[in-house]
Amino acid sequence: MGSRPADQIPRQTFIELIRNASAHGYEAGNTVSVTLTCIANHGFDNGFLSNHKEWEQLPQQPKVRRTRVATDKELTRILRYGSPVVKASVFMGQRAWQHIQFEWEEIKDNWITIPPHKFKSGRHHQVFLTQTVRDLFKEFNEQFSEGDKNFNSNWIFPGWHEKHISTTYCHRDWKAVEVDKAKTKSEPVTLQAKDLRRTCYTFIEQHHNQLIVGAVAGHNKDAMGRIYGQYEYKKEKKQAMLDWEKYLLGLM
Repeated sequence: MGSRPADQIPRQTFIELIRNASAHGYEAGNTVSVTLTCIANHGFDNGFLSNHKEWEQLPQQPKVRRTRVATDKELTRILRYGSPVVKASVFMGQRAWQHIQFEWEEIKDNWITIPPHKFKSGRHHQVFLTQTVRDLFKEFNEQFSEGDKNFNSNWIFPGWHEKHISTTYCHRDWKAVEVDKAKTKSEPVTLQAKDLRRTCYTFIEQHHNQLIVGAVAGHNKDAMGRIYGQYEYKKEKKQAMLDWEKYLLGLM
């Protein structure tokens, strides 16, 4: 570390470095923490660092719950400069980039049914597609002319090798938005694509209720609800997504 040999670095120095790097629990700090912990523990286990009895496994970095939601100014910038892929993520309010796995055959009557193998909880989940979302799907596919290998693809967001676009493609488009230009100076946490789902969730919870927003997000019901409650809240989910769409369009 610096000019000091590894076997002369006190354990406490590592601990302080790790804690300082992730003092606020931000993602970059957590990444540094995990990396340094792995390096240090590898050194302890393999004798590169002191094996004195006072050396112990470094403590795991405590998880800090992320609470960041997008501001109206940030949403406006995303909707103004975002690609169809990015904007679809905003309007749908589902997990980041989950929509790139969607296929046309999964859509019926303006609802898309996500099959269990594509959904985190391993069950079917239905999402209402507003007119804006459907238009964004079409806009993305307008770049492919007849004769192109992706023309009439089964994927809504077709990419290379007859597969859907990659998350690398999505991250590139997200980076191009430069959403940091809309961040307030006092906000220490950079907005990430995964925060869009929380932003949508918060809006629906505020204007409807927690039960409806849970249905929109695809959360499992409680034990009694899973056994006796078979209502799917489709009417309420549709209205919630229409309200979210109206709100976003008002920012454009």
